[in-house]
Amino acid sequence: MTSSPQMNKLTFKTRKALLTAGLLSGAAFTTLGFTPAAKAFTGNLAGLAASGPFSVGDKTYSDFSFTGFAGTDTVNVNEVGPVNPQHTLNLATSTGMWGIGTYTLTYKVKVKAPSANLFSAYRNQVGSAIFGTNTGTYQTAFSGLMPVIAPVPAPVTSNINSGPSSTATLPLTDLVTEATFTNTLIVTEGGATVLDNTLVQNGFSSDTEVPGPLPLLGAGAAFGFSRRIRSRIKASA
Repeated sequence: MTSSPQMNKLTFKTRKALLTAGLLSGAAFTTLGFTPAAKAFTGNLAGLAASGPFSVGDKTYSDFSFTGFAGTDTVNVNEVGPVNPQHTLNLATSTGMWGIGTYTLTYKVKVKAPSANLFSAYRNQVGSAIFGTNTGTYQTAFSGLMPVIAPVPAPVTSNINSGPSSTATLPLTDLVTEATFTNTLIVTEGGATVLDNTLVQNGFSSDTEVPGPLPLLGAGAAFGFSRRIRSRIKASA
């Protein structure tokens, strides 16, 4: 059974309209930043020091620099929890161990607008998978806090094989949204193999908790479009 020219014309117009609406909808989602953000990142120190910023969830990491560590040492950053998520940067040795000596790692973390996750607390930890006696400390110092606050929170320090450091509380009332973390590992006996930096937050994540207005607008537009299509089909019948 062949369709009438009028019906073919309507079908062509309908397909074209639907395609156009779909393309516009996809473009709008990309332009307005509704593409889901990554919740994890993996790289190495040399690559991070040479490349630009990267994002995990609603945080941007940048300005990596290091001394003593190997450029091939592996970096993993993860976000855990949709509400008040905590970010953990994990660094693992690629050469077997970090032996006796001094090592530094510096990087910056910044909240991406319009997220309401504010920096709340911080702790670190260093460990070793090396048999024997391992002695050393791992300290994190804070700088570059935005907005500028005084006094700057005191550094936090952990010891090899002694669990995480005490928690440094950042002044939430000052709305801390950016900070530079300078980490110093000093091994005096044996070696270390892994360390963690954990940033605890307070607030909610706009990209995971609060629905944006675009889906609602899109639903309304689709409803109106479907009504127009039904009207055209009725008129052509």
